[in-house]
This record gives sequence, C-alpha cells and structure tokens, in this order.
Amino acid sequence: MNSSTSEMSAAPTAESTSLQKQENDQQEIDEDLKEASEVFNSLFSTRRPKDGWAGLSSGLKSIGKGTAAGVASLVAQPIAGAHENGVRGFFGGLATGVAS
Repeated sequence: MNSSTSEMSAAPTAESTSLQKQENDQQEIDEDLKEASEVFNSLFSTRRPKDGWAGLSSGLKSIGKGTAAGVASLVAQPIAGAHENGVRGFFGGLATGVAS
C-alpha cells in the first residue's frame, strides 16, 4: 500500500496541470509580444527626428509602410484561411485581413 500511496502523490493533479497550462499560455503570449515588437520596430521608426523635415519624411515613410502592410494582410489572410478551412476559412481570413 505504501507504493501505491507514493504513486498517487506523484501523479499531477488537475490544479497543477491547470497551472502549467497557464504558465505555458503566458510564455506563448510573451513570445508573441516580443515578436510583434520586433516587427513593429523594423517597420516603423521610433527615433526622435532631428528636425521637421526629417519628421515629415519619417511620417510619410511610416504611412507608406503601414499601408503596404495592411494591403499585404488583406491579401494574405484570406489565402491562408482558404488553405486551412476552404471557403469558410477564406471569409474568416478576409474578416481578419480587414480588421488588421
């Protein structure tokens, strides 16, 4: 009986499994945020401009890059959705592309 008692205490409980899942979910969120931050910083300038013309130029470049990224998302999301779930995925991807 002693060995079965020690085996039962070594088995993961529902609470510990739930806690591990929450930790894994938080780790995935942190990794996604880090990746999103890197993408944002690579697309848009976050430095202070040296004068007004540099600020205007930087702003126009950011508008252009943001527009291009939006168009790319509008095209790519429906295609990816269609590959995953057919026609239903296409419309889901279209909604995601429009929202982003």
